[in-house]
Amino acid sequence: MAATCNVVSAHASINLTNSHNSTTDVGITNNAQTPIYLAAQNPAYFTGVNRNFLTTFGFGGPNLSMRQVLIQQVPTSTFASYIAAAYVNLGKEPAIGVCYTLQNLKDMWQYGPSGTYHPVASDTTVNWNQLQIIDYLIDTWTN
Repeated sequence: MAATCNVVSAHASINLTNSHNSTTDVGITNNAQTPIYLAAQNPAYFTGVNRNFLTTFGFGGPNLSMRQVLIQQVPTSTFASYIAAAYVNLGKEPAIGVCYTLQNLKDMWQYGPSGTYHPVASDTTVNWNQLQIIDYLIDTWTN
């Protein structure tokens, strides 16, 4: 079954009024996958799995391929594995590019650990931490 997603700022705005009730969000349908699902798949199927995490995201990321990050983080699925899965989904599922961009993911990786990621660029009073970013990414994925 496909999932729906909203752009990051829309998701944040809806959450402000709905207390994160994404089941009623109107979004984009996609078939993006979770870190655990992607780690179990044939890497030849996905674009970007061999891209280096540190080169792509910097800011103290693991010096591993996206695939290695996905495999090594399972079953704990740390923040890096969610960012890696989101990156792989950008290459595998074109519709997900409407929900978040590579720049969104870079900003999530850089500012999420400190709890200062701003999903609404024009409103610096709205901040997400790692758990809120993970929650958003999970809402954009099918399984």
